[in-house]
Amino acid sequence: MIYSDNMNADRLIEFLQQLIKNADRKILLIFDNLKIFHYHIVKEWSKQEKIKQKIEVLWLQPYSLKHNPGEYPNCDLKRSLSDKLAPKNERKLRESIENHMSMLQQNPDRIATYFTRLHQICYRKL
Repeated sequence: MIYSDNMNADRLIEFLQQLIKNADRKILLIFDNLKIFHYHIVKEWSKQEKIKQKIEVLWLQPYSLKHNPGEYPNCDLKRSLSDKLAPKNERKLRESIENHMSMLQQNPDRIATYFTRLHQICYRKL
């Protein structure tokens, strides 16, 4: 889901609904401590029994940026975009983002490497 405005509670719930809509198994979602994740409406939505059967949320500790696997797809996308010519307009930028994210969707092994890196970072510090 690509959006051009700021993330808000309604948009987050819309994203989560799309995420679970066609899921064939329970989704484990890792949230950092972005303020929006703590909004009352989001917490109430996630407490519904039918939602709890489809999605489970884990929370990162505050200020654990480099332990946040959500940062890896962002870095992957930024790296991919920087390897190409700069898009000439918003439509071309959106197209590049959608193409990269579709590629990631089709490559679960690539996504798995984000967690391998995360595991190595976490255990290297112990």
